[in-house]
Amino acid sequence: MKYYLLPLITAFMFFSCRTIPHASDQLVKMELNRSKAIEFHDSIVLQNMYADDFSGVAAGGLVVNKPILMEVFKRHGNDLIFVNDDHKVRFTGKKTAVLTGRLTAKNRDNQVVGVSRYSHVLVWRDGRWQIVYGQGTVIPVN
Repeated sequence: MKYYLLPLITAFMFFSCRTIPHASDQLVKMELNRSKAIEFHDSIVLQNMYADDFSGVAAGGLVVNKPILMEVFKRHGNDLIFVNDDHKVRFTGKKTAVLTGRLTAKNRDNQVVGVSRYSHVLVWRDGRWQIVYGQGTVIPVN
């Protein structure tokens, strides 16, 4: 075997298996921005984050698509503060990722009123990451 080909093959394998640069950090930042957009009723940001073909199950069990979810976000009052943490990102392909996290809702007195875990499936489409599926699960508050 020609040893001079080894660096070339290694470089090809490295670059062909890479995902979008800094994608893990980008997805976590996107998730944090999503929480702020919900809190401040920024429907333009939310519309761009969710794919038109989005579907999912909200933490309360409601089956949603994008239009239904946007209506749910509009109904949200400003009486809650969200803490979004414990993020994990796993790539299932170059342009597909699963992001999981925990969402804690607190009232203005800083008391925890709700906690949920969620999973989002995201795809790199049209030059940006889009949420195509979501699943929420309520966690009992201690």
